[in-house]
Amino acid sequence: MHSHRWLLLSALALATGYVWLSGGFVGITGTHAWQAGAAVQARQKPGLAVATFAAGCFWCTEADFDKVPGVVSTTSGYTGGKVADPTYRQVTTGETGHAEAVQVVFDPAVVTYEALLDHFWRYVYPFAAHRQFCDVGNQYRPEIFFHSEAQRVAADASKARIQKVFAGQPVVVA
Repeated sequence: MHSHRWLLLSALALATGYVWLSGGFVGITGTHAWQAGAAVQARQKPGLAVATFAAGCFWCTEADFDKVPGVVSTTSGYTGGKVADPTYRQVTTGETGHAEAVQVVFDPAVVTYEALLDHFWRYVYPFAAHRQFCDVGNQYRPEIFFHSEAQRVAADASKARIQKVFAGQPVVVA
């Protein structure tokens, strides 16, 4: 029963351009909606942290991170663009500059940010700038959005390690 309800809500979300965030329905958006959802949840529960990853279709990315022990919640949305509160249709034009992304609320006592980065690299194709697998367009670009200087340093170090492994191909993940 629960899975049928989730399927129905997901279909409704795609049809109307809305996703479920803690606290009610809000438009699929960039940082603003996430601040009202995932980041608020992290602030309400001491010890939780937030990470944001773009790795193609946000529904697939969300499902990948949901499986990680220590991940408390995931929220799909858009970030990295130049339009406030974009709609799904606006983002699919490629003109807003947004990426489909997932904010991950996690418990650092159970899973580290570095472990989440490792998980990201296992599920992303790091050599294509504007696509992930069958999803094509700038909104599907792979990107790591950091929330602190420590996350930026860890993300840069993880990218350098991946680039070393694949020395013959440039890693385009921002």
